[in-house]
Amino acid sequence: MVRSGPARSQRRASTKNVTSNTTWNAKNIAMLGLGAFLATRPKFTGFGLSFCIFFCILGGPDRVIRYAPEPLLNNGIALTLAMLACAVACGFVFPVEKPWRVSALIRDLRRQIDLTCAAPLEDLKEIFQSGTHDLVAQIRALLPQPGPQYREALSWILVVLELGHASIDLRIESRDAEAIRIVHGEWRASTEATMQRLTTLFDAPSKANRDESIRAIDRQVAEALAMIDPMGHATHEVVPMRRMLARLHFMRSVLLDREVLLQT
Repeated sequence: MVRSGPARSQRRASTKNVTSNTTWNAKNIAMLGLGAFLATRPKFTGFGLSFCIFFCILGGPDRVIRYAPEPLLNNGIALTLAMLACAVACGFVFPVEKPWRVSALIRDLRRQIDLTCAAPLEDLKEIFQSGTHDLVAQIRALLPQPGPQYREALSWILVVLELGHASIDLRIESRDAEAIRIVHGEWRASTEATMQRLTTLFDAPSKANRDESIRAIDRQVAEALAMIDPMGHATHEVVPMRRMLARLHFMRSVLLDREVLLQT
């Protein structure tokens, strides 16, 4: 069956329009990506946001050529004022270097411990790692120069990573040990109590909460030692218990570190 000339021309025009739209979308995404990248840089945040506004609404090329100076001037003046307002807001009203923004990120970083101590264990390591690294990247972008706030942020980053991974490992090993009946039911309650103390400590850092966390760990360490002694040389039972005991000792040593800002 031979296609008619108008049908073939219509199909070619449709294919050409699809190709043109695909090319335009690719260029649009590339330019918006550049604007978004500039917006993440502390010194160019205002320029990045202004560029996104300008390119999407006024600067983007239109395939339909029209002579309409009134809308062009109207939109141009409005966008120029909008870009100036955006630049002023990002540069003077809400600059990215403001200490309160870094403090908010550090607070969000501390809340990662709530995740490691109470969230479901399925894919928890990956979720914790991804979220923590995102917050660390933001903090590093806002604090490029070493200073008091940089050292404070670095201390929180290290303690969150260390205790976060240790608490996840302890919860996983406790679950596995309970599944094969190496530990009794009270061990699970002790683990939950230790996790609860850590959550309270990172929600409200203070010397009293730190001491409570250390006492909870000490009680669980004593409980682990009491369970290890009767096991004798049963390797399949002793090895998991010693791993959990090592996690607890590591967490205790982190809490006792004088450089950690958990007593403020």
